[in-house]
Amino acid sequence: MGQLPVPPGISLPGRPAARSALHPGEGQRRFSLDRIDWELERLSPPAHRGGTVPLRPHRRCYLVGRSQRCDVRLFTATASRQHAELRRDAEGVWWLTPVAGKLVLADGEPVEGECELCEGLNLVLGEDRLRCGRPQSESEAETEALRSTSGVAVSRRAVLVATGLLLLLMLGLVLLRVSA
Repeated sequence: MGQLPVPPGISLPGRPAARSALHPGEGQRRFSLDRIDWELERLSPPAHRGGTVPLRPHRRCYLVGRSQRCDVRLFTATASRQHAELRRDAEGVWWLTPVAGKLVLADGEPVEGECELCEGLNLVLGEDRLRCGRPQSESEAETEALRSTSGVAVSRRAVLVATGLLLLLMLGLVLLRVSA
């Protein structure tokens, strides 16, 4: 009689644990479920502008549409309940494929078949507008936030160093005043 299959990561007495991407075996690499390959920035409708939808490498497919079952939700009435599909191939390239009969524009051109996601690609699905991009690292995001408020690129580290120096200067002035 044959042995029953063992789910990944589970071991039974006398049988080795099965391996999966979450529990890699010898020679397999572990990946982070928190890592983001791409993100879709919402440009419209206005109520959802500025939000982002992360595309994670451990997911192979995302459904795009108005339906609550879709992974990437669209919010305008002209978008279909199921409008398109995002698929990641074996090389890690993301492809957008419209559902048959649904119009998707990529940089103003109708998508026929499938379209590869690339940096800065503007997508229109119904009246929803999305832009493809790579996620910024935390330090890039902080620098960008400081640049947008002050007009000058300043890193968080530079701000901390300047603050520390200012505190030392103030402490020196207080000590001079006390000793005088």
